[in-house]
Amino acid sequence: MESVRPILATLSSDGPKEHLTHFSSFRTRYYRSTTGRESQLWLLSKIQEITSKYAPKSLQDFITTTEFPHLWGQHTIITRINGTTKPDEIVVIGAHQDSTNMWPFSPAPGADDDGSGTVTILEAYRALIAAGFHPERTVEFHWY
Repeated sequence: MESVRPILATLSSDGPKEHLTHFSSFRTRYYRSTTGRESQLWLLSKIQEITSKYAPKSLQDFITTTEFPHLWGQHTIITRINGTTKPDEIVVIGAHQDSTNMWPFSPAPGADDDGSGTVTILEAYRALIAAGFHPERTVEFHWY
């Protein structure tokens, strides 16, 4: 339990509030829309910014962020922290980044569905790497 305390101590609601405010400002994050792609690119830039700002140099070589392309515009983002002793065993933490309305191109800011999940796992990722977390098993953060 001692090893968890430094991680918990770095958690904050400030980052998620700020990120959710911006993430839900896109008119819609419908996966086939232009703003759906723009929101995904914004999220990708936040992940990269957090990695470069918070990951210790010793951990950066074990972290990769990739886009899994789809035929539609919005891609899946996968950030992977390679495991130390069991790298072939993978733990996945995920949330969907898109949002929609009953009419797909109508406004759908999606703060709760699933903006809140998206920014929560983003904060978990930030807190883990800021604490120098290097897991035994590979951990992947997925934003679908």
